[in-house]
Amino acid sequence: MNAEIEKIKEFFKLNHIYFASNTRNPRVGSLFEKSYNLYSPLIDEETDNFILINGSDYNYGYKCFLEMIEYALYGKKYPRIDYIVYIDEDCFISDLKTLKNIVEDFISSDRTFAGIPDGGVCCHRNHNNIAINTFFTIFNIRQIRDLFKGIEQDQFKKHIVPAIESYSFERFSKECPYNKMNELFNDTKVCAKHSTFIKNFYGEPEYCNIVRNDPNNPIEPHQEPYSSKLDNFESYYKLFFYLMKLGAKPYYIVGADAWKDNEKNVIDNMGGICTALFYNYVPFCYHTWFARCYVPEADIEHVKILPNSELFLKHTDRINQVYNWVIKHQRKL
Repeated sequence: MNAEIEKIKEFFKLNHIYFASNTRNPRVGSLFEKSYNLYSPLIDEETDNFILINGSDYNYGYKCFLEMIEYALYGKKYPRIDYIVYIDEDCFISDLKTLKNIVEDFISSDRTFAGIPDGGVCCHRNHNNIAINTFFTIFNIRQIRDLFKGIEQDQFKKHIVPAIESYSFERFSKECPYNKMNELFNDTKVCAKHSTFIKNFYGEPEYCNIVRNDPNNPIEPHQEPYSSKLDNFESYYKLFFYLMKLGAKPYYIVGADAWKDNEKNVIDNMGGICTALFYNYVPFCYHTWFARCYVPEADIEHVKILPNSELFLKHTDRINQVYNWVIKHQRKL
């Protein structure tokens, strides 16, 4: 391992930063293995600063983050966790140095959690731009620990979890002071402006046409690309709204559709579903979406006999294309 990677690794170790992910399939050849291998050079053997959530029982999203936070606050296995960098299994880190830079900036910002707004940034995510999408999320566990200071684990489960369960954006908007809500909207607008600048450089992705015109979209037909609405679409929103109610502040990460690269080479062969995250206009992470459609090579022949195999195989091919692009273009240290 070279000196630059050792230096980055030491930064994560000294600041008690853990990595975390979630998968139903951690075996060789899985999507998780591809994703993990890209940042595994930063995992410290001595502290074992990695948390893997078992998603085999549909334990992802809200349940995953609640479990992860409970681990960090009360788990005896992890003696000290100050920050967690959560990375979805269909999320590929392309630049370890820029990853370190954004985590360092997040720590300096004194914010509570970081992620991309879930509306107004990606062409096909048209939801709440105050909330974040959690495919790449940074948690300030030190601050979260202070928010729940004095609350024992049994009290957390008995009182805090039900309070989070019943929370919503409507309640948050009523309880949030006007100046704080105004600050949140201003932060997301600034983030969206940076994203628009990047989008204008690469051009509008072809996938926008599907977002606008596909009447067969089973989830949200006829959406306006880059729009947003103040909804409760994802179950994990309520966790972040509840944290904000207690005083947490979000750090919004700039993102854009990863359709083509600087040389106009196609990254995503289904029109630009993939999303890239940026720090100071440097991309460091590529999220493919549709992880549940991914088929490891060992299972492809079995999947071909399924009635909806074409969709699974198309997304598998697309995700592999993005992964191979990241491998070819990742920053060399």
